[in-house]
Amino acid sequence: MSPELLKPVMKLFSKTPEQGAALPVYLAASNEVKEVTGKFFKNNKIEQTSPVSYNKELQKELYAKSVQWTGLHADDFTESFSLNKK
Repeated sequence: MSPELLKPVMKLFSKTPEQGAALPVYLAASNEVKEVTGKFFKNNKIEQTSPVSYNKELQKELYAKSVQWTGLHADDFTESFSLNKK
Protein backbone atom coordinates (compact mmCIF):
# COMPACT_ATOMS: atom_id res chain seq x y z
CA MET A 1 0.00 0.00 0.00
CA SER A 2 1.27 3.44 -0.92
CA PRO A 3 2.30 5.74 1.95
CA GLU A 4 0.24 8.47 0.29
CA LEU A 5 -2.91 6.39 0.73
CA LEU A 6 -2.17 5.95 4.43
CA LYS A 7 -1.74 9.65 5.22
CA PRO A 8 -5.46 10.44 5.73
CA VAL A 9 -5.82 7.46 8.10
CA MET A 10 -2.62 8.31 9.95
CA LYS A 11 -3.83 11.87 10.53
CA LEU A 12 -6.79 10.48 12.47
CA PHE A 13 -4.44 8.87 15.02
CA SER A 14 -1.46 11.23 14.95
CA LYS A 15 -0.62 14.31 16.95
CA THR A 16 1.08 17.45 15.81
CA PRO A 17 4.58 18.01 17.21
CA GLU A 18 3.11 20.61 19.57
CA GLN A 19 0.46 18.19 20.81
CA GLY A 20 3.05 15.45 21.26
CA ALA A 21 5.32 17.75 23.26
CA ALA A 22 2.59 19.10 25.55
CA LEU A 23 2.62 16.28 28.11
CA PRO A 24 6.42 15.96 28.53
CA VAL A 25 6.68 19.76 28.86
CA TYR A 26 3.90 19.76 31.46
CA LEU A 27 5.58 16.96 33.43
CA ALA A 28 8.96 18.68 33.30
CA ALA A 29 7.77 22.17 34.17
CA SER A 30 4.63 21.93 36.29
CA ASN A 31 4.76 22.39 40.05
CA GLU A 32 1.57 20.31 40.25
CA VAL A 33 3.48 17.10 39.52
CA LYS A 34 7.01 17.86 40.69
CA GLU A 35 6.75 15.33 43.55
CA VAL A 36 4.98 12.63 41.49
CA THR A 37 7.03 9.66 40.27
CA GLY A 38 6.27 6.25 38.84
CA LYS A 39 2.86 7.15 37.46
CA PHE A 40 1.36 6.97 33.97
CA PHE A 41 -0.03 10.22 32.61
CA LYS A 42 -2.51 10.84 29.83
CA ASN A 43 -3.91 14.28 28.99
CA ASN A 44 -2.09 15.79 31.99
CA LYS A 45 -3.80 13.42 34.42
CA ILE A 46 -2.70 10.26 36.21
CA GLU A 47 -4.30 7.23 34.57
CA GLN A 48 -4.43 3.59 35.57
CA THR A 49 -2.48 1.32 33.27
CA SER A 50 -3.87 -1.97 32.04
CA PRO A 51 -4.21 -4.75 34.64
CA VAL A 52 -1.47 -6.80 33.00
CA SER A 53 1.02 -4.03 33.81
CA TYR A 54 0.70 -4.91 37.51
CA ASN A 55 1.72 -8.55 37.00
CA LYS A 56 4.98 -8.86 38.99
CA GLU A 57 6.16 -11.96 37.12
CA LEU A 58 5.68 -10.27 33.73
CA GLN A 59 7.48 -7.18 35.05
CA LYS A 60 10.47 -9.31 36.03
CA GLU A 61 10.43 -11.09 32.67
CA LEU A 62 10.30 -7.80 30.76
CA TYR A 63 13.12 -6.39 32.88
CA ALA A 64 15.30 -9.46 32.26
CA LYS A 65 14.67 -9.34 28.52
CA SER A 66 15.32 -5.59 28.40
CA VAL A 67 18.66 -6.10 30.13
CA GLN A 68 19.49 -8.90 27.69
CA TRP A 69 18.45 -6.93 24.59
CA THR A 70 20.36 -3.80 25.59
CA GLY A 71 23.50 -5.67 26.61
CA LEU A 72 23.44 -4.11 30.06
CA HIS A 73 24.13 -6.05 33.23
CA ALA A 74 21.27 -6.61 35.68
CA ASP A 75 23.63 -6.34 38.66
CA ASP A 76 24.20 -2.68 37.82
CA PHE A 77 20.51 -1.93 38.44
CA THR A 78 19.34 -4.22 41.22
CA GLU A 79 19.54 -1.54 43.94
CA SER A 80 17.24 0.85 42.09
CA PHE A 81 14.91 -1.76 40.64
CA SER A 82 11.84 -1.92 42.88
CA LEU A 83 10.86 -5.50 41.99
CA ASN A 84 13.98 -6.74 43.75
CA LYS A 85 12.90 -5.09 46.98
CA LYS A 86 10.53 -6.75 49.41
